[in-house]
Amino acid sequence: DTQVTLLDIVPTVLDWFKLPYPHYSIFKKEGKVKLTGRSLLDYLISQERMDRAIFGSHILHEVTMYYPMRSIRTKRYALIHNLNYWAPFPIDQDGYLSPCFQDILMRTRSGSPLPWH
Repeated sequence: DTQVTLLDIVPTVLDWFKLPYPHYSIFKKEGKVKLTGRSLLDYLISQERMDRAIFGSHILHEVTMYYPMRSIRTKRYALIHNLNYWAPFPIDQDGYLSPCFQDILMRTRSGSPLPWH
């Protein structure tokens, strides 16, 4: 029931293997790298609830399908802000309609072999 994010993976792995956080700076001249996630080891061991907000961002479905959104989710609420709400939602049908996928689909339906090399 705890909100977690992909940003929690690196701190959790570092904590699991007892590795120190990196001590270098990337874009600033001083200070160390700050990881935005949290280690989940304490939660996994104690099963104690962590109440926190998780933020998300979405830009594209594909390079031609611009549909930016931002979101925040808590235990009780989810807010999705659609930055391009006036545009039609792009549905990815290219994959299904592509000749390559249609060929694989037809071979599968007909029972033809699909040699994967």
